[in-house]
Amino acid sequence: SLNGGGSLSLFPASRFPFSATLDSIDSRSSGEYASSDYRNTRLGLLQSWRSPLGEESLNAALDASRLTSAQFGRDAVISLTGGYLRQFLFSSLDTQLFASRNRRQDQGSDLLRATARYSWRPDALVTSENMLSMNFSRQENGGGGAIDSNTRFLQANSFSTWRPDEDSPLFVTGNARLTDFNVDAGPDALAIRTATVAANASYK
Repeated sequence: SLNGGGSLSLFPASRFPFSATLDSIDSRSSGEYASSDYRNTRLGLLQSWRSPLGEESLNAALDASRLTSAQFGRDAVISLTGGYLRQFLFSSLDTQLFASRNRRQDQGSDLLRATARYSWRPDALVTSENMLSMNFSRQENGGGGAIDSNTRFLQANSFSTWRPDEDSPLFVTGNARLTDFNVDAGPDALAIRTATVAANASYK
């Protein structure tokens, strides 16, 4: 049995730092009580980057973990996250991504989530916030009469405000939203789609 861990950092004070960690734990030599013996190994990697002026940044991370026990077999999880941020003169773009895969004997699940947000504000009189997101999940139940299922949810949303001038008594807002929700579980399927548009004007 071998327990241990370690970490490595490269250029931690730079615009492109990198770090890596590795840990291994065995319950038979950890000194802590456990209902069953297990072994856990985990690896983590993280890379970041920033432009010289700081208006652009990027990061990506990988996390992998494996838990092994004679009682329940092996459970392995691997996940990937990433992000990108860009600042423009009057706007900004922020994107995020997360994906994971989990497997335990003949069962497992997959997850995927992605979002993008765009903000635009040319001056104090006009603003616009826009977001696009996607969520996907898959559940594998390993047969035996169990049904695998897939779930997907998409959403787009936009919200804007406008005022003719700073002292104007008129204030206008608008919002639009689209959603698409789907569930597929063998013979049972469900699909829901919605579209909403709203506007409001106030005069003080």
